[in-house]
Amino acid sequence: YFFEEILYYPKCDCEDRSIFYSYLLKVVLGVENHLIGFPGHESVSVHLGTTISGHGYKYRDKNFYISDPTYIGASTGMCMPNYVNVTPEIDFER
Repeated sequence: YFFEEILYYPKCDCEDRSIFYSYLLKVVLGVENHLIGFPGHESVSVHLGTTISGHGYKYRDKNFYISDPTYIGASTGMCMPNYVNVTPEIDFER
């Protein structure tokens, strides 16, 4: 979908939602983030500049935490149970 379509249609897939969320994080809030891929799933991780509890990884001496826009009810640091033990691949850095 295009960004306007994500806002218009009631459903979109994890890739569409993650790309839109990543863009908003960087452009609107200035938050450094990564688009990350798990097998069959796309998500986002964020660098907050502080340490929080939760799932994440270290990249270039910075802590990034999973912030999945498709995991309903999850807060930053929560990873879908199917991917807790899977190392994500960084697809894009913002």
